[in-house]
Amino acid sequence: MDISLRRVSELIREAGSTLQAAQQTCSKTDLLMLKTRSLCDDFNHNHSIRSPYIAAFLESQCRLMERIHECMAHQQRELQTEIGTIRGLAERKIRDLERVVAVLQDTAIDEGYLEFLLKERNRDSKPEGEIRTLFDFISTNNMEELKSELEVTLANHEREFKQCISSSFEKFDAVMGGYRTQFRAVVADLATSAEGEPSLPEELAEILDDNDEAGQEMATIIQNLTQHYDQCMKVREMQSGAYDPSETRELFGVVSNDSAELPKAAKALETVQIEVIENYEFCVKEVNALAQANALSPLNLASLDLVGSDESPLQTLMKSCLTSLRRFSNQQFKKDMESISDFSEDLIGHYNQFIKSYYNMMIEIRRRKTVAAKINKIIQEELRLKMEQVEASEAERRGNFWAENGDFLPNDLVLPDFIKYLASLPRFEIIQYEEHLPDIKDDSLLKLEKYIVYNLDG
Repeated sequence: MDISLRRVSELIREAGSTLQAAQQTCSKTDLLMLKTRSLCDDFNHNHSIRSPYIAAFLESQCRLMERIHECMAHQQRELQTEIGTIRGLAERKIRDLERVVAVLQDTAIDEGYLEFLLKERNRDSKPEGEIRTLFDFISTNNMEELKSELEVTLANHEREFKQCISSSFEKFDAVMGGYRTQFRAVVADLATSAEGEPSLPEELAEILDDNDEAGQEMATIIQNLTQHYDQCMKVREMQSGAYDPSETRELFGVVSNDSAELPKAAKALETVQIEVIENYEFCVKEVNALAQANALSPLNLASLDLVGSDESPLQTLMKSCLTSLRRFSNQQFKKDMESISDFSEDLIGHYNQFIKSYYNMMIEIRRRKTVAAKINKIIQEELRLKMEQVEASEAERRGNFWAENGDFLPNDLVLPDFIKYLASLPRFEIIQYEEHLPDIKDDSLLKLEKYIVYNLDG
């Protein structure tokens, strides 16, 4: 028989999966059997002996409630930290925006440029408002609306969050206080009861015997499944080691046959579990009836056990509180804060670019003034010098022309005015074009230059 490595792996996975599921089933079943025996044992002891155990159980339930309460408080603190982070980001953006606005408010318009600007504006219409700083050129509506939106959003969210926290914790504390009162009443009832210990009914004794047999049966099934899993692992070891091939094939045949019995073992465990569950439910019913018949505490063990279960009002309220708390981390608040942060970032970028563009405009004006000065120098010096050289050469040539030809030209051919024109030089006028640009002072740019270098250009 050929032994497939893939088939061995499949056998190991099936054996391991079945064994794991069986162990989980046995754990749950063992817990039910322990609860069943605990219920029966309680009625096998007198009240003075049972009271410490029940009191310890109730005390553990109180500690559980305290842990749940602390869990909710921890969830609240984490949520507040997250909210604080989101809120801090939006507030930092607002503060950054206010710092940029402060720069605009503290930066005075260059006097020369301001005079030039007002003069240009007065040509067409009367200027509206007084212009002194860069801040006078921007609209403050956006910033004021942004700050107002932030304040309203924060106030609304803080109010809703406090209402949620207050309501959730008040309900939880009220329910927890009610359970504590009930627990103390149970302990007092057990301590002061004068009734003798109740006898254990025959049916419950038989249930305990059945559970013992079920426990032995489960142990046998788990032992067999564990042995089967170990044999599967042994086949893999033998397949990869120096073992007799015939022994390996023999063991492989055994585990292959046993693998077919795995569903039967799982089914047997399920049958045992169903029987134990039925025994537990019957035991709870009988124990509760017996407790009422013996006039024990009106809050019986079944209701006490409900405190730690998923159906408990305490658990239900805890889940509702946690759900209510978590709801805030996914609400519109985060989007609103991000929207405010993004809008602030856009305004900061716009205002910073305005500052940089104004500074560049001042630099551009000074550059153009420099260029105009260079052009004027060329006109006044280089061009005029060249024109003088041309005029000197032209005067000499015109004098030579007249000396050579003037005596020979008849008067009726050369009029007096024309003679004068031939002797004179042409006249040219150089008109300098000046851009109407203001004088920009260095001190008006120093503050902006520092701000741009350290805040915008890194």
